[in-house]
Amino acid sequence: MPVDYYGYKAMESSDKVFHEMIRLRKRKWRFPSNILRESDMQDLGLRPIRVLFQQFADVKDKLLELLNNNKGVFVWVNAEDVLHNLNLEAASIHSIMITDYYNESHQYRIQDIPLYPELFYDEADLATMCNNLLPIHKDFLFFETVAGPDVDKLRSKLEAYIHNYTDGLIFFDYFIALLQSDGQVGSELHELYPHLDDALSILAGSRFLFAKALLKYGFHERYHDLYMVISRNVEILKLTFMKAAVTRTYDYQKSLDLILKIKRMEREALHLLKAGVIDTSRFRPGRPGKPVLLDSNNTNMKIAWDEPEDHLWVTSYEIFKDGELVGDSKQLHGTINQVTPERTYAIAVRARDVFGNVSEPSLVSLITINPNPTENLALYKPVVASSEDGITFCKDNIVDGVAETRWSSVFEEEVSWIYVDLGQATRFSTVVLNWEAAYARKYTIQSSNDAKQWTDIYRRNNGQGGIEQITDIQGYGRYIRIYCEEKATRFGYSLWSVSIFK
Repeated sequence: MPVDYYGYKAMESSDKVFHEMIRLRKRKWRFPSNILRESDMQDLGLRPIRVLFQQFADVKDKLLELLNNNKGVFVWVNAEDVLHNLNLEAASIHSIMITDYYNESHQYRIQDIPLYPELFYDEADLATMCNNLLPIHKDFLFFETVAGPDVDKLRSKLEAYIHNYTDGLIFFDYFIALLQSDGQVGSELHELYPHLDDALSILAGSRFLFAKALLKYGFHERYHDLYMVISRNVEILKLTFMKAAVTRTYDYQKSLDLILKIKRMEREALHLLKAGVIDTSRFRPGRPGKPVLLDSNNTNMKIAWDEPEDHLWVTSYEIFKDGELVGDSKQLHGTINQVTPERTYAIAVRARDVFGNVSEPSLVSLITINPNPTENLALYKPVVASSEDGITFCKDNIVDGVAETRWSSVFEEEVSWIYVDLGQATRFSTVVLNWEAAYARKYTIQSSNDAKQWTDIYRRNNGQGGIEQITDIQGYGRYIRIYCEEKATRFGYSLWSVSIFK
């Protein structure tokens, strides 16, 4: 069954999130979600079945029967008994899903959120977890599919949910007042951080699920787009606070501006959703600021610009060189390739919003770059990766010239890769890898002229992380790939930067 049917009433009001997470100081595993209530299962075509037990041994055979029939089985466990996640609240009850059993090793395969790859529990450990539960929690849960979802009935429920949905937005008002105060904001935010992080996870995730459901039930795709943009901005706010919590350095104005923007988005999106009509013509974004040169090398320039005054629903920017569209960016900066030193280019940008409307072009900047004989060949070049861990740890960070940004692969991948496109076949002799703590113990540097056939030019089987400078390489090619084969940690591979020199 398509999972998007489940999210028809996923959107949690910020008022409820504020009360539960900030006022009552709950964590996300104790938040009473709107979705997946058993009363809705019949309309979804599912029948939940519970198998009660006193001791694990009493239901082991039934569990194995279900697993052999490809049934995922849910079970409660005490958080303090969970071996793979030490961040759970000790006094809480946690849910995990058992998906497979390996007879030779007497191990059960487990899934949990967040998704942990290759997670196994010995039968003795799983039995202990089940036996330690209070009687009220001693049951297995699985689902039988008895029919297809009653889409018409569920859509009626969704329409009623939208009609009755209210949100006073007090979550945002609280933090607006806090950030505008003259008190000990930093210490208060640091104390609140675990609950704030969980709260923003719920807000971002619930809007994501709700957007998917709107599309599934035949609502106009623009409503889906609106709530996806809100979800993305809440995620950015979450990452902003995450960075501040680590560094203990808060950019109050940046956080305040983003909270004010999200509050406006929430109010306007709900108004449009309840009205049932979107007049896209009234949402044309304002003109972005005039581009300025941040940095350059012999073949690329990095530019930046200020966002327009009216930027509520802006999602991306188009970049023009000498009147020709040459790229786009979701950030307030971008890279222009294939430029030549000592030649002047006319650079402009244009904003595009979630509705597909575009702004007037910015004022034109006339930019000339100077030649650089000792350039990093990789700087600002296009990058391709096997995966990216969200919008913060994206692939382009390894060539953006910023020391504080990095790329990370998703931790589910055991083997990951990332390569830089130099634009043309080039000879090089030095590669500098600046690893984050999650480095590759075993990796290979490869080159290619077509990004299909790769030639190994350097291999290391005992990587130590940090800054690894590989010299005297007889390298030649357009594409330079770092092929990571063995992790030094359980996380994804992560690089602050990759530099390539002639």
